[in-house]
Amino acid sequence: MRKPSLDDAEILAAGDSLKRDGKAVNGWSLRAILGSGRPDRLMSVYESFNGGSDLEASSPPIPPAVAELIEKAVKKHSAALNSLLRDVANASATAAHGEFAERLAELARENDRLVLSQEDAVQFLQSFEDQLSSMHKERSGFLEQIQSLSDALDKSNDVKAEQALSLTLLQAKVDDLQLAVDAKSDQLKCAGDECIRLQERCDSLSQISAELEMKVDLALQREQRARDTESQSLGKVKVLESLRTENAAQMQSLRKSLSDAENLTHLCNIEKESLSDRLSLATQLIQKLEATIGAAGLSIPSSSVAS
Repeated sequence: MRKPSLDDAEILAAGDSLKRDGKAVNGWSLRAILGSGRPDRLMSVYESFNGGSDLEASSPPIPPAVAELIEKAVKKHSAALNSLLRDVANASATAAHGEFAERLAELARENDRLVLSQEDAVQFLQSFEDQLSSMHKERSGFLEQIQSLSDALDKSNDVKAEQALSLTLLQAKVDDLQLAVDAKSDQLKCAGDECIRLQERCDSLSQISAELEMKVDLALQREQRARDTESQSLGKVKVLESLRTENAAQMQSLRKSLSDAENLTHLCNIEKESLSDRLSLATQLIQKLEATIGAAGLSIPSSSVAS
């Protein structure tokens, strides 16, 4: 049975007992120990002797039984939620790391292929320069032949008209050869510009690879911070979700960067095919020049034919 009345000493003793046990002192906790009395009166008596300095400023106060149930529920669901978030974070980090490693390997292989293509282009340019040098030598030989014909024309008056015609035809062929040499020089310059652009694209791919590595490191650091905060209270679940959203956005950005790198590689291949077409046209032009010189009945040095 409840006591008909409570004196101040009993109320103060109940409050001191709650404080020693580390529990909150309020009207409901005092009533739970004393078994009777209005919570507001019990709290008023206790505050009149203690000045309210050690009391919780909660309005309205939560009953101890309800507070205990809330604490148990929070602990139970917090452990399950932390475990779930940990599994999701680990799986996401593993998948992202594998994907980024594969993409970086592909970019490295593509960079090696571009370097080899650049070396082949340099070798071709060297061969092209040798061909131009041979054509210059041929031109010098033609000029010498023209000079010889001119001398013979001065010495022989009987065949002057015929030699003048031959000289005119030979001069026209020399002019055609000069135009061909100029065209080859322009093509050589274009090929050099193509090599420079290929080198710039290789440098761009290297920079993209470095940026991707930095972004992977940043994503791993964020994932580590997320793991460090998993063991904290339930109130930090929103922070974990925010970090996961940022990681997803970062992954999307990285995928876009990878797509840009693939497009850049495709453009490099197109430029390489264009350079091959130009070189093929240059070869055809050389063959036509050789055929024209042969039709004119002029001698062609064996070194020029081989080149």
